Amino acid sequence: MAKKEFEQTFTIDRSKWKNRRTFTDSNLLTCLYSKDEKGRVQMCCLGFVCNQLGIPKRDLDKKRVPNNLCDDWDIPYLLNGRINTTLAMDAISINDSSRSSSSKKEVLLKKLFNSYNLDLKFVGEYKGV
Repeated sequence: MAKKEFEQTFTIDRSKWKNRRTFTDSNLLTCLYSKDEKGRVQMCCLGFVCNQLGIPKRDLDKKRVPNNLCDDWDIPYLLNGRINTTLAMDAISINDSSRSSSSKKEVLLKKLFNSYNLDLKFVGEYKGV
């Protein structure tokens, strides 16, 4: 069986991935990009995707969802005009769920992205959990 060719691959660094299971501060909001109380970078899954699509971290700072960027950026896979795509909304739901462990979220997010012919890789180790 031939290896599946994905349209694009995105990488999430576990040490910076913020989801409901990896909080390092008291802030309950998951943003595309933010820093915790100690100045450590934290990004949700879509923050990593947006950054790897060329959006600078400064533009992602404290934005909650991709359509918060729609006036300045056209974001493939995540925006349809000014509306978050189903992929974006499903990824947000998985990332922010309080019912799944981080490792289960990895499996669910990979499966979701693969269903759109996109690859999602997780690297590194969790920190601050």
